[in-house]
Amino acid sequence: MRAKLYTILAVAGLSMAGMLQSDAAVTLSFATQTGTSNGPNGLPFVDVNGAALLNSATPATYATNSLFAAIGYETAGSDGSAAGVLSHFVSISTSPYMVPNLLSGSTPRNGLFSGQIYFNAANALPAGAVGQNAWVLIGDNGTDISQSTHIAAYTFGLFGTVDAVNGLTQSFPLTSASVPIIGLERTVTTQPIAGNTYANGVELVSVVPEPSTALLGALGVLGLLRRRRI
Repeated sequence: MRAKLYTILAVAGLSMAGMLQSDAAVTLSFATQTGTSNGPNGLPFVDVNGAALLNSATPATYATNSLFAAIGYETAGSDGSAAGVLSHFVSISTSPYMVPNLLSGSTPRNGLFSGQIYFNAANALPAGAVGQNAWVLIGDNGTDISQSTHIAAYTFGLFGTVDAVNGLTQSFPLTSASVPIIGLERTVTTQPIAGNTYANGVELVSVVPEPSTALLGALGVLGLLRRRRI
């Protein structure tokens, strides 16, 4: 009888452990509005004039009318420029686009994000992400961060350690104190939410070299060719 009881308890213990593990998962989320709509505590993304950039609430128009956010890590070799960061960024997002943080109905909070962009019920980070610095990139192509022509970028320290029972829940909140690695701070002129006052926003940076830089590069090449001919 006692042996049977031990067997029952052992099976029950294994079942409970299995239940605990089945509830575990890796969840990574990013938000520029970390609180309620009662007051601003994040930074909106704005254009050169300080107007909050559009977040489309219609999936069909994401690619042309909406920002995009992705969580991932950087491979070695980036020169720190917008183009370098984008080309070395490995996205681990499992959502094709960021869900806009809606006020009500289909009215988006322009320039702001709130959503879960990585979830793994199998309780594991991608192998390449383990031990890496967590990066969040914001781009202007609503379906694919790699196709963006302008980006902003933030780092948030290392990805956390995944616990076999509890999994991992990690948030990357962008607050008013956050400083972009890539991005230009601007005074907000058009507010993303009526009734709130955001003082500062972040303008995305072009990943394409400025025309003057490209011209100088071309002149340098011409100068080398001329020297060879001489």
